[in-house]
Amino acid sequence: HVRCFDVRGACGGWVSAMWLAQALIETEACRRIIVVNAEFPMRKGGAITPKLFSLSSAEELAWRFPAFTLGEGVVATVVDSDPDNRWSFTDITRNNYWDLCTVTPPWQTECIAKSTRVAMDGLCIFTSYGAELRKHGAPLTFEVFRRSGIDPNAVDILFTHSSSAKDWSNAASIVKLSDKIFDVYSTFGNVVSAAVPLAMAQAVKDGVLTRGMRVAVWV
Repeated sequence: HVRCFDVRGACGGWVSAMWLAQALIETEACRRIIVVNAEFPMRKGGAITPKLFSLSSAEELAWRFPAFTLGEGVVATVVDSDPDNRWSFTDITRNNYWDLCTVTPPWQTECIAKSTRVAMDGLCIFTSYGAELRKHGAPLTFEVFRRSGIDPNAVDILFTHSSSAKDWSNAASIVKLSDKIFDVYSTFGNVVSAAVPLAMAQAVKDGVLTRGMRVAVWV
C-alpha cells in the first residue's frame, strides 16, 4: 500500500524530493514519506570506473577531475508533518550551461551536435568541467541565498552540497556562516544527492545536530 517512484535530479535530487514530499504532506495526499538516495558512481563498468582513471594527457583533467572526488553512500530520510516547523525552499534553475556536467546515453546523440563539451570520453561516460561549473555556479549560489532571506544569525547549523570542502567553506565565510558549516567531504568525498542527508545523519551521530536546532541547507 505504498506508492513508490523515482525522482532524478542529479546533485539536487534530495532537495527536489524534499520539496515534493512537503507538498504531498501539506495537501494531505501522504501522511509520511521516506526519501532514499543511493549513489554508486564507482561501480565497475559504469560511467566512471575504470575508464576515467586511465589518463592519456593532463588536458583530460579539465573534464575528468570531478569524477575522482566522488564517494558512495545510501541514505534514507523520513519526512512527517509538523505545521509549526515548515521547510522553506528557494530555488534557481538555469539551463545556460547544461553541457558542463553530463552522461550522454546513445539515444541523446543530438546533444553531441549541440555542444563540443559532452561525451568527451564516449557515450554513457561521465563528463564534468569542474572549474567552469564553479565559475558559473558560484553567482547562482549567492543569489539563491540572498533570495531565501535567511538571517545568518538565526542559523544553528549549515549543511551544504559536498562537491568541494574549500568552495563551500569559502561560500559560507562570505555569508557569515563559516562557523556553522558541517562538512563531510573530507570523510566521504562528493556523495552527490546523498550529501545533505548523510551529513545530517553524521551530525546526529556526532551529537552536533539535535532536535529543535535551526537548520539551513545550501546546495
